[in-house]
Order: sequence, then C-alpha cells, then structure tokens
Amino acid sequence: MRRSVIFTWSIMMCLIAAIAYAQAPSGLEGKWEGALVVGPNQLRLVFNILKASDGLYLGTVTSVDQGGARIPMDKIQLTGDSVRLEVKAVNGTFDG
Repeated sequence: MRRSVIFTWSIMMCLIAAIAYAQAPSGLEGKWEGALVVGPNQLRLVFNILKASDGLYLGTVTSVDQGGARIPMDKIQLTGDSVRLEVKAVNGTFDG
C-alpha cells in the first residue's frame, strides 16, 4: 500500500512539472524585474516584453520607484542567448 501511494505521488508530481513546463513562456516574452544600482541607490525596473505576430518583440520599461510610467522600448534584439534592449527616451540600453 505504502509503495503504491509513493508511486502515485511521484507520477502526479511529474505530471504537474510537465504541465508547468509546457505552459511556461518561451524565449524572451514575459515580465522581467530587477534593480538598477545608481551609487548607493537602487531603482526597481520592470521590463514587459511580448512577441508580435510578425515575430518581432515589443516592450516597455517601467521604473517603479520613479512614478511607474511605461516607456516604450525602441529596439529589442535577441541573438542566440544574448539580448539587447534600447530605450532612446532615457538614453538607456541593457545587454544581457
């Protein structure tokens, strides 16, 4: 009986993991959060990125600590496992 319960539990956990993996966004799409360190200060940033029907990426950057206005990204370039984001309105880039 105990072996059957453990086996059933293991199967259920594998199925849950498979479903979560199948529903996870792929590539660059999604909400990315981090902090920009400026001297002794940190500014929380949120990048919202989605893939348009033409295959190109669109996005905005939000500085949570500076009022939360969404600023459009001008360029989102994904090359292999590297990304470059450009936001001309704040003369900013992000490479990762």
